[in-house]
Amino acid sequence: MELFTLGHGNGYTELDVRNGARALTGWKINRDGSAAKVPARHDSGVKTVLGVTGDLDETGFCDAILAQPAAADYVVARIWSQLGAGDSLPAGSLATLAATFRAEWGISALLTQLLRGSDFTAASGRIVVGPVEWLVGAVRALQLPIDDPAVIKRLLRVLQALGQVPFYPPSVGGWPSGQAWLSTAAADVRFTTAAALVRTANLDAISSLPQAGRVEATAYLLGVGTWSDRSRLILQDAAADPRKLVAIALNTSEYLTN
Repeated sequence: MELFTLGHGNGYTELDVRNGARALTGWKINRDGSAAKVPARHDSGVKTVLGVTGDLDETGFCDAILAQPAAADYVVARIWSQLGAGDSLPAGSLATLAATFRAEWGISALLTQLLRGSDFTAASGRIVVGPVEWLVGAVRALQLPIDDPAVIKRLLRVLQALGQVPFYPPSVGGWPSGQAWLSTAAADVRFTTAAALVRTANLDAISSLPQAGRVEATAYLLGVGTWSDRSRLILQDAAADPRKLVAIALNTSEYLTN
């Protein structure tokens, strides 16, 4: 309720938390990783969660939460913070998107409307990508094999240096976001890593072109829509060396932000 559906202190009490835990009793994880419910282990007593009373199970618990007006607003705002920008979504847009989400609780419909909206277009370039997204994106774009355990260990060391190892967040709230990823130390690690990645990458798609076309080919390779004048100027100076060109491109503001 705090992290994923309502937000801190937004309409629920300690008693709601306790009864919610009772509603979720009976579940176990099997050895193969699948989840299964054991009815004998479920607390079948009467519970009250957010004003809803009965023998609530996981479905009743979720329904009680989703019935709260704050639920749709909170989920929309969280999705916007991840995909749109750190700034708050305008109140009118938030209400419209929340209504879409609340109509059938469809994430797909919500994302479709959000990504096609003018607010999303206007927010382009405001989200700083995290270390995992940056590194995985680079590895995929350069089509680097990662079936070697030694390579995986090196990539893990990079993520450790950048401060974002999957499944090991610093707290239940997750990792920091935004400007926190743009420290001087992180920039040094990224440049060193990018230089190491391009050394083994097949860059024939770029090196086979005349220098005049290499900057745009690099944008296509990395999934960058367009370069700023500043980035383009720097990249053009490095176009004679495809590996240097790509290493620099992996550290431009266009690649480091969405």
